[in-house]
Amino acid sequence: MATSLPEMCDTELNALIFALGFVDLFGSSMVVNLHSKYITSIVGSPLLTGVVLSSYGGMQFLAAPFIGAFNDKVGCFPMMVLCSLICSIGYVLNATSSVFTLVLLSRVIVGCFKFNQDLCRNALHQIQFKKPLEKQAPVKIGLYNSISTIGFIMSPLVVGYLSGYFDDFKTIARVSYLLCASCQLSFFITSLLICRNYVMFSPMKLSVKDLRTILRDTGFNFSTSFKGVPWGTVWDTLVMRFLISFAVQIYRGFYREQLEARFSISEENFSYLLSFGSFCSTLGGFAVEPLLLIIGYRFSFGVYVGIVVLLIVMIVAYFTESLFVIFLLCIPFSCSTAFLRVSTMQLSVLRAGPANVGKVTGVGSSLVAIGRALSPSVAAIAISFSPVGPIALATIIMAISLCLYSCILKFRTGVKSHND
Repeated sequence: MATSLPEMCDTELNALIFALGFVDLFGSSMVVNLHSKYITSIVGSPLLTGVVLSSYGGMQFLAAPFIGAFNDKVGCFPMMVLCSLICSIGYVLNATSSVFTLVLLSRVIVGCFKFNQDLCRNALHQIQFKKPLEKQAPVKIGLYNSISTIGFIMSPLVVGYLSGYFDDFKTIARVSYLLCASCQLSFFITSLLICRNYVMFSPMKLSVKDLRTILRDTGFNFSTSFKGVPWGTVWDTLVMRFLISFAVQIYRGFYREQLEARFSISEENFSYLLSFGSFCSTLGGFAVEPLLLIIGYRFSFGVYVGIVVLLIVMIVAYFTESLFVIFLLCIPFSCSTAFLRVSTMQLSVLRAGPANVGKVTGVGSSLVAIGRALSPSVAAIAISFSPVGPIALATIIMAISLCLYSCILKFRTGVKSHND
């Protein structure tokens, strides 16, 4: 049972999608910096904490292709309803857990269904394919990233406000998890209203026969989900998305420990750095449109420039001895990562076509999840050798990405010239 967006006011629907993205990221960013300390306070072992944290990335890797396949079958908005509801249950379980098993279960649940950001971007791409103006999509995606990233700026203020009322860290963390669950419930209610009033689709209308058809077509097999992807046209963008995200995750791995060892940064200054980085990410989303205009909407060239900028940022971060320079580097770092997210996804979507948007984004999320699962352990090994170990390793990976992508561009240019 496929769904399609009706002819309605796109401005209204876009506004709702932007609001959903903000609510989701606002709730998630409240707890993202609390995970490691909160889980360690429950399980009492850094090793077990690593297992719990890695389980999230592992489940994202396994679940993303299936979420993408179901997105193509039933539509992104019904999937938002399902994912947000189950995620809210997972966050409530996380807040009330007191043993290792329940904490692990809560992270597995959230890892399997925490795809609201990808689903919102898929919705914007669905609107794009209704119209001949393909250039609208990357601009909307950039604006969406900016609006949703505002949640990263505001959520630390909420956690700081809670710390003024509660002295116990566990209490602060549990209240934050419950607030995150309430944000997911708000996401659930809004997406359900969109389904009923705009998309004209109710998940309850999906019969058992329809469900069996979807499961059979999807194969409910991990390899089958990957086989449906047009690898011949999107393999390079997916590989680059993995390498870039993996390098960025390692670069930001054990970030607090890196800065404490190198600059003796205080907790207050570290909070300012995170907020400033989030603010720069928001501005980076608004900068997507003028940057695309400058390069003439050549997304391949945009990816190349973004990789070069990230590589320069990492090299400067490795050699600098000034915390002020680290603050300044947030500007090009945030702008380039925001631009790369839009460019790599837009390249994949345009090459795959509207029928495969869900599969491609699902597999892309799986590849990113691989890096998310591996990066904590890799960064931990790197920082054990040197406080700049994660930055050095991330720089090497980014340099390899630049060389690889240069070869890919030459190859694709040569193939195009030969065909012409």
